[in-house]
Amino acid sequence: MVRFELSPDGDGCLLTLTDAGPGPIHPSQAAGWHTHPEALPGAADGVFTAWDPAVEAVHGARYRTIIEA
Repeated sequence: MVRFELSPDGDGCLLTLTDAGPGPIHPSQAAGWHTHPEALPGAADGVFTAWDPAVEAVHGARYRTIIEA
């Protein structure tokens, strides 16, 4: 189950994403959940941000050290 929650935060809002799927989360899945929402502020202004596999790889490396530790 994936839950998206929005709460007020100053002039905007805070997005909290919780992935409570079956089993442990995989580092690449965590990296995807981290990378794709980064495009939301631009999307809200009508700006398309292309997915960048290099950015996701950086996040994936960080999550590997956290999840696989």
